[in-house]
Amino acid sequence: MRVDGRRASYTVGGSGLPVVFLHGWALGHNAYRGALSGLTSRGCKVYAPSLPGFGGTADLPAGQRTMAGYAAWVEQFVEALDLREPMLVVGHSFGGGVSIRFAHDCPERVRYLVVINSVGGQSWLPGPHGVRRLAERPMWEWGLQFGREMLRAVRRLVQTADVLISNFVPGTMESWGLGYEGLAELNPRLVYAAASAFGPIGPDAGREGADLVAQAASGFISTTGRDGNEPTPMGAAISDHSGSQNLVIGILAALLHRAGSGVGQRVDVSLLGASIWAQASEYSYYLTSGRMPSRANRGHPLVRGVLRMFPTADGWIVLVGVPPHLWPGFARALERPELAADPRFNTLVISRNHLGELFDILDGIFRSRTTADWSERLGAEQQRFAAVRTYEDVVKDPQVWLNGYFVEGEHPERGRVKVVGNPIRLSATPTEPGIVAPEIGQHTEEVLLEVGFSWDEIDELRAEGAW
Repeated sequence: MRVDGRRASYTVGGSGLPVVFLHGWALGHNAYRGALSGLTSRGCKVYAPSLPGFGGTADLPAGQRTMAGYAAWVEQFVEALDLREPMLVVGHSFGGGVSIRFAHDCPERVRYLVVINSVGGQSWLPGPHGVRRLAERPMWEWGLQFGREMLRAVRRLVQTADVLISNFVPGTMESWGLGYEGLAELNPRLVYAAASAFGPIGPDAGREGADLVAQAASGFISTTGRDGNEPTPMGAAISDHSGSQNLVIGILAALLHRAGSGVGQRVDVSLLGASIWAQASEYSYYLTSGRMPSRANRGHPLVRGVLRMFPTADGWIVLVGVPPHLWPGFARALERPELAADPRFNTLVISRNHLGELFDILDGIFRSRTTADWSERLGAEQQRFAAVRTYEDVVKDPQVWLNGYFVEGEHPERGRVKVVGNPIRLSATPTEPGIVAPEIGQHTEEVLLEVGFSWDEIDELRAEGAW
């Protein structure tokens, strides 16, 4: 069997093979229409049910919206077909996880299993240096025998591993026999790190999600924009980044604990939890006062000072507070000496009424000059400010290159390329930017050899379709 991501065409040995196509989000995509047409033209009997909640009219109760629940629904669907021979199961996106669970629960019904983790058979994954195109083939392609061999290989890897990381829906690893308790028996020093969308327990634990879902569910989006206008998501994957950083911090804490105790532990983080934690100050205000903060409104709803974005003649500029010792210089930069000694404004905390008056005054002043003019004037007075810049503006700034926030490197195919650097500087062990992402499977043999697999065993895995 071969899957070509560019044409999404399938070559299947024999004819008349039953095919169940479990799609997540993109059955209507042209590539998948072509795939289904190609399978049909080769004499395959294709069935493409819409999973409950993914384009179909059927739905599942909240308690059954798990991989096991969806797999049970697929089993009922297949039973109704009354098929007399094993089938090819193709899973895409969410349907990929369902197809794996179905194959695990009903091995006698599945001859081949293909999981495509993307639209059109192409796998795309955000990396630290932009969006990297990783493969034009399925993420996994195996027969059931390889599925069992894969689990054996994972368990052997775990015996010497320091950390295992997963971001499957809670319960998925357990359904494959890879839960923490069982793996900790193989390696008590293992740090088992699991990331999820909504947390490992509770009624929403089985739900899938990504950055934007967490932004919405955590209250992030409700804080953006101005009062009276519609909210808007943040322009960066802030929840994904917060969740990833929480996961790293949890792993480091567990490793530090293991250094003293000799015992690992399970680490759980979620996008929802990380996004709430990122708003700890704002939530603390709400929990202690019972009052809802207003929207951002060009600044911060809880800060009673000059923390705000102001319009200039050609853009925007941001100030992050003007404490009393900087206030005289601020008045000089504005060429408004009368403000220097004004008791309404020359104070650390400004009353709400006076703050509104000051903002009206400053809006008019800042509109009179360009952003570059204000940057020069404010910089000369050592004020705390920044121009609101575009990505193009940022990349042109020498400061970000001198500090290694962007770097250049040599790519074997593209030549000299610019990438995002590592923002952490280490004096004894400097970081090195990753210019080239490894190919899928590039280090498979090396890793398997390190944990004791023989070349004969590796050859057997390859022959079974492991890679």
